[in-house]
Amino acid sequence: MLVELSITNFKSIKTTQTFSMLPASKIKERRNDLINVPNYAGLYLLRSAILYGANNAGKSNVLKSFYALRYLVEKSHTFNEGQKITPNEYFMFDQKTVQQPTIFVVDFIAQDGLRYEYKCEFDSNNILFESLYYYPTGRQKESKTKLYVRVNGKKMDFNKDIKGLKRSLEKDLGHNQLFLSKTGNNNPERLKPVYDFFSSISNHFLDINAFEQQELRKAVTNMITNDDSYRQKIADLLRSTDTGIVDIHVEENKINNFHFPDELPDDLKQKLVQKLVQELKFAVKTTHRMFDGGQEIGNKKISLEQESDGTQKLFTIGGFMYEALQKGQVMLIDELDKSLHSELTSRLIDLFNNDNSNPNNAQLILSTHDSTLLNNFDKDQIYFVEKDYYGQSELTALADIEGVRKNVNREQWYRAGRFGAVPTIKSSLNLISNG
Repeated sequence: MLVELSITNFKSIKTTQTFSMLPASKIKERRNDLINVPNYAGLYLLRSAILYGANNAGKSNVLKSFYALRYLVEKSHTFNEGQKITPNEYFMFDQKTVQQPTIFVVDFIAQDGLRYEYKCEFDSNNILFESLYYYPTGRQKESKTKLYVRVNGKKMDFNKDIKGLKRSLEKDLGHNQLFLSKTGNNNPERLKPVYDFFSSISNHFLDINAFEQQELRKAVTNMITNDDSYRQKIADLLRSTDTGIVDIHVEENKINNFHFPDELPDDLKQKLVQKLVQELKFAVKTTHRMFDGGQEIGNKKISLEQESDGTQKLFTIGGFMYEALQKGQVMLIDELDKSLHSELTSRLIDLFNNDNSNPNNAQLILSTHDSTLLNNFDKDQIYFVEKDYYGQSELTALADIEGVRKNVNREQWYRAGRFGAVPTIKSSLNLISNG
């Protein structure tokens, strides 16, 4: 579970911006949209949060910072000597920030039930600083305990709990590799929950293109092939959302012989066949009612690819949402409202805000342009992202904006520009005259 994420000098974010899942309002006034964190009395977290802003304001960059962290934790141990650190995408519109490090600080609850704080600083070539602290059970933020601190690339200061890692891993640690990536890949017991937190962040919906969408559908197809409970849940979702779908099934394709150009080497042909067979082995079929003159006469199956873009997206999102709910993951979705009606979007969000559908305390963080959702969230669940004259993205929680009463129509206020974070558009006449 995420508590807070602070971002400095990453993409359009120049100065430190903090995204928090801590509630701002009085707990007794809240409904079931809060997680009562075990082991830490009085600590509550939001189940969901939403980001608003104009196009190119930086909403997606807030979400991409999670992806960057996950990538560094999972992959930096594979970086070779001299290899650039990716993703290193500093704020580009200031000469000073080009020379300064990107900084991430994450406060979170891992699967072992403990609260951790992880920090890393890096530039294009080096990990400059890295630290990991935890809070003993029941302790508040003022009493964190060090697990390790790394300064200037390699100099390490270890807690006694992980002293044994020093000799075996520190000497082999590259200047461009996170210690957490190096150790997490080797799965030492003390650090594994921390590594698992980052690797479990569900970021399937950033920068979706047609190819990625196809790959994601394949992943969900494999999911429902291996676990029928996922198939049933997705089928229930599609049945209840006016798609006309009665049920969904996975069928094994009958694959005929493939024909390749004669000039292709036999070993390459064999590899291609194996890959294609694996990719085309299973297909999702949707079942619809069949009619004759208004009378229902049976069912008809069609392929998922014949369904609308919205239905295909709902299938994909539904699969990964149920996975996140089952595993208690932090799920990120960029522009959930694309191809989906606002009522449906609201229903998907409600899956995370309900104790019955979210017993494992998963969290949903999403960006959207759908202003109709503003009245469905509490003030501290709503963030506005706005880019200033200098190209810097700034985060503002609705709870920090004064004068917003509980009964205010937030959608109207947002559309009127009273919260900022809406596009400024010249009139067509101005555009023509200035063109």
